[in-house]
Formats: sequence, structure tokens, C-alpha cells
Amino acid sequence: MNLSVILQNSQLKLGLIDESLQLQHVMVLKTDRQATAWDYASRIHSAWLMQKQPLCVVDQIALASVVPECTQRVYGALKMLFEEEPLLVRPGIRTGLNIRLNNPAELGADLTCEAVGAKQRYALPCLIITMNNAMTFSVLDEKGDYRGGVLLPGSETAMHALVSTSDLLCDVEQHAPGKVIGTSTQSCLSSGYYYGSAALIDGMIERLEEEFGKPFASYVVTGAYDQDICACCRHELQEDRALDMVGLALISQLNHHEEEL
Repeated sequence: MNLSVILQNSQLKLGLIDESLQLQHVMVLKTDRQATAWDYASRIHSAWLMQKQPLCVVDQIALASVVPECTQRVYGALKMLFEEEPLLVRPGIRTGLNIRLNNPAELGADLTCEAVGAKQRYALPCLIITMNNAMTFSVLDEKGDYRGGVLLPGSETAMHALVSTSDLLCDVEQHAPGKVIGTSTQSCLSSGYYYGSAALIDGMIERLEEEFGKPFASYVVTGAYDQDICACCRHELQEDRALDMVGLALISQLNHHEEEL
């Protein structure tokens, strides 16, 4: 199996991907900027034991990181545990993705993996909507080339910033309210979070399609998204939480096969 490891600002994801590119197991740990390689190795090993999987089931390891200060520590932890050099996604590595940006090296490793996964799994042209600390919109054209996108604060990030700096505001409800017009502080805030986020997504889709010149064949949402926000959107979104891990597995396979030739 392939072990896909995604190191993000708030979490470290480890996914076991089989030969048919299906996610079999996933482990999620907290990103700790103070942790050493030994600390990460211990935490990964403990999580692994809970999955009741032997270490020997892994034959390929790949790491994609957007946290430079922790990259080498997580890399070292994986090398210690599995006694194998992980493949690190970095500028210059083979991905099978044509990145049509002014500076292709600026594209984050996580977005690169998502684009590779979407190119293989979904109809093109494709719009990828990633909902984490930041919200990103990534455009893939008919050939699967990465054409660019949009970057803005994520819904939870924006709401946390608002509530944490306003004494009279409270947390939002756990589910979308039944109507847009709120009649209390909490319902107004919840409406803004759910319907406002959905309107932002719908509005960005319309603007992107207008500039792109044609509708996208698929809209894929990934990341730590809120399903209630997706349900409030007027466009039909395909949900795929494993997109980045599957894309990373594809990159790993591509480079592994190249080494064998």
C-alpha cells in the first residue's frame, strides 16, 4: 500500500491508499511546531497501532508539506518508523501536472496533490474548492492543466476572528438555520456563516466561469469542509475528503515507476 502523508498548518494526515487508489485507513494528528522528529515518530506509531495495521503493509511513502519548519522533522519520523526514504513533493519532482502559473514553484504541495487527484478522478474542466484555514479555488482546464485560482480566509477562520474580537457575539449553531433572515444574534451569525459561505462559493463559481468562458464540468469540494455549507450551495458539489491523499499516491506511483525503468 501507499502511505500518503499531508502536513498542513493545523493537522497531519496519514492515509493508506491501496492499488486501486481507494483510501483504506486515515489517521489525523495535530501539527505541533515544537515537536521533534522523535515526538512525531512516537505519535504516528501510537496512531498506527490503534489502526491495527503492521508497518510492513506500506511499500511506498510520500510526503506533501505546507509547513516548512516541520517538514524535515516529519520526514525524519517517517524514515525512522518505516526505514525507507519518503518521496517529498517539491519543485522539480514529476507530478504529471502542467502548472500554468507565473511561478509554478509557488503552488503549494497540497494543492498540487489535489489537482493531480482531480485530474484523474473528475470530469474536466474542473473547479476544486478547498476549505481549510484558507479557502482556495483551483481551476483545471480541459487538458487538466492548472490555470490558477483564488485564495481567501476560510469560513471558520473568518468566523473565529469575528467572534474572538467581539464581546457580544457567540458561537454559531451546529447546523444551518432553517431560514436566512435571523431573529436573534446567534441565528443571524449562523445564517452568515452557513448561507454567507455558500453564497460566497456560488458567487465565486459564477465569476470564475464568466472569466474562464465556459461552465466547469465538475465542482469538487475537499479539505475540512462543513457539509451543511455544501448543502446550502446552489451548485452541485462533489465531496471528496481524500482527494489530496489520492493525488499524492498518484505522484508517488509516477515517480516509483520512473525509478524502475
